[in-house]
Amino acid sequence: MEDFKVSTIKLKSDAEVIHNYTAQIERELGGLTDDLADIGRIWDGSASGTFKKIFMEDLTALTLMVFNMEKIFRYAGIAKSKYEKCESHVAGVISDMK
Repeated sequence: MEDFKVSTIKLKSDAEVIHNYTAQIERELGGLTDDLADIGRIWDGSASGTFKKIFMEDLTALTLMVFNMEKIFRYAGIAKSKYEKCESHVAGVISDMK
């Protein structure tokens, strides 16, 4: 039965690591957007337009990745709560049987 035991402490820790990384990435996204605006003011031409288009596509993909990582963080919090509730219930059932 121990093979199926979930460490809610580890689950919470891993979720917090994910959350910290996503928060760091979100802070950096603002800087990237500012950098793109700065580049746009000094760089003209077809290569500039192509670069900006690809940059925005990458920025959109990164934003979606951050959104999905935050969903994982929230899900891990819910899973932690459910595991703990289940463990408490099982402990209560075993205690009642004694």
